Amino acid sequence: MSQNDSNQWFDSDVVNKVAKEVVETVIGSQAYQHSKVNNWSNAIVEQVLQQLIKSNKSFKYIGWCPPFLRMSLCVHSIS
Repeated sequence: MSQNDSNQWFDSDVVNKVAKEVVETVIGSQAYQHSKVNNWSNAIVEQVLQQLIKSNKSFKYIGWCPPFLRMSLCVHSIS
């Protein structure tokens, strides 16, 4: 496969890996703090996009980071 061919394929596994690494770096094991959510979200989106741009793929990226509070034993949903 030539370099041009490899730039035409989107690898979601790479994106997931980058996103997980960035989230771990930005938030780590910190407890949820409402006052930090905007800063965390902005930092996560900026760093993920920077890493993806460094890959020199011929894609345009849009970043979105919705905040979620994960609770160990209960999940509530409304439909």
